[in-house]
Amino acid sequence: MIHVIVALESDISLAMEKCNKKLHHETVAFIKAQGLGNDFVMIDIDGLSEYDWSKFAKQMSNRRLGIGFDQLLLFKKSKVWFYNSDGTEAETCGNGTRCLAYYLMSKNNCTSIEIETPGGTVFCSLNSDRTVSVQMTKPTVVEERSIVAHADLFKYPPVFVRIGNPHLVCFVEHLDDIHEYGPILSRQDVNVEFVNVLNEHQLRLKVWERGAGLTPACGSGACASVIAAQHHKLVESNVEVFQDGGKLDISWNGTELYMRGACQIVYEGQLSGQFFSSFCQVE
Repeated sequence: MIHVIVALESDISLAMEKCNKKLHHETVAFIKAQGLGNDFVMIDIDGLSEYDWSKFAKQMSNRRLGIGFDQLLLFKKSKVWFYNSDGTEAETCGNGTRCLAYYLMSKNNCTSIEIETPGGTVFCSLNSDRTVSVQMTKPTVVEERSIVAHADLFKYPPVFVRIGNPHLVCFVEHLDDIHEYGPILSRQDVNVEFVNVLNEHQLRLKVWERGAGLTPACGSGACASVIAAQHHKLVESNVEVFQDGGKLDISWNGTELYMRGACQIVYEGQLSGQFFSSFCQVE
């Protein structure tokens, strides 16, 4: 048994040494982007070595010790994968998809693109004002949820909405209560939306994202909030959703779901292979 362990440790050591030598001269390019203050690091993984992206997301999302971001986007051509800042994977991300679409359309000098996400394929287009519109995946589940423990918090029954990823939309009196209840409700493996209905064409929203916490904006959360508000017959089909990071225009007619908003490429950079060797995957 001792000889087997020694041999195994030796194999791992050799594999790590080989990995470190391979990565020493490999640099990894990244793009920092933001949509309404919801910020992302995007990495083209086509042709890259294998890395522990979950570990990378946890370490590099730290705003003092890393680059800092809400989500990590890995893409290969027009296919994308999402990692939250705690290293968990997500099915979709509306603001992140919009940022990636903007980057790819600018790079390829085109005005429309389809992006394949784990939550479904979405169609994106560049508008004349440089905002990006995304035809989101249609909701597969829209149902009221009974939450007895905090029943006095809600003005209307909370609505569970799945649009690639899961959301619990809560209509409340005080949006800032999300600081207390967001972490609790998100334990149900959902993104939590606290919503004020301003009128039939406007919502005010705060979102506690699972795996990331409170963020300045959430694209899929804005979409879910409009769907839930329509479920309660509180809004019309075209709605402005105001978040701390800015405004998104959401359109939902019961058949097609669209999100429109601004995004920005902040800067581009490179990480050395010597740094990346600590995330090398060894089989």
